[in-house]
Amino acid sequence: QKRFIPEKFTVPGFKIHHKYLSGLKSGGDYFDVFEFDDRTHLGVFLSDSTGYGLSAALLSVMLRMAFRFGKGSPESPARTLTRIFDEVKTMMREGEELSIFYGLINKRTLEMRYASAGDLRLYLGGESMLKAAPGLRRQDRFKGEDRDLVLTPGTRMALLTDGFAEALGGDAAVTRAFK
Repeated sequence: QKRFIPEKFTVPGFKIHHKYLSGLKSGGDYFDVFEFDDRTHLGVFLSDSTGYGLSAALLSVMLRMAFRFGKGSPESPARTLTRIFDEVKTMMREGEELSIFYGLINKRTLEMRYASAGDLRLYLGGESMLKAAPGLRRQDRFKGEDRDLVLTPGTRMALLTDGFAEALGGDAAVTRAFK
């Protein structure tokens, strides 16, 4: 699973660090940062699934979407996550859950538009920006909406799965660590 995550992310003007911790529960996480062809937008993606099969299904759907839509021009994060989930849920088993985050950062203005579902954490300067929620299940309909944040130069942003937060000692410990 660790080998699916790039060793290094290089985006001029941004410092991107990542840490992978092997979890105690079965499932799969996926993280990626990528630049769009317009060279103005940066995509940030994080997912956490409760089963290895679901993790593989998600990667399969994302690959198909990449070939169909490319990285030419970004669209609404909520619309993108809706497309992904609509395809993934047909492959989900009973009891599996998916947590998913997709953000678009305008590198010039530092505005970030994002959508999220499930139990992921987004911290901006130590402040929690996402509320924990149950992951998406096969019978669910994704009702995400785009949210906007304005980043400032030097602001630390952390995006974590629930398992990573638990490994750090819970939400209070994460808040202290990212202030």
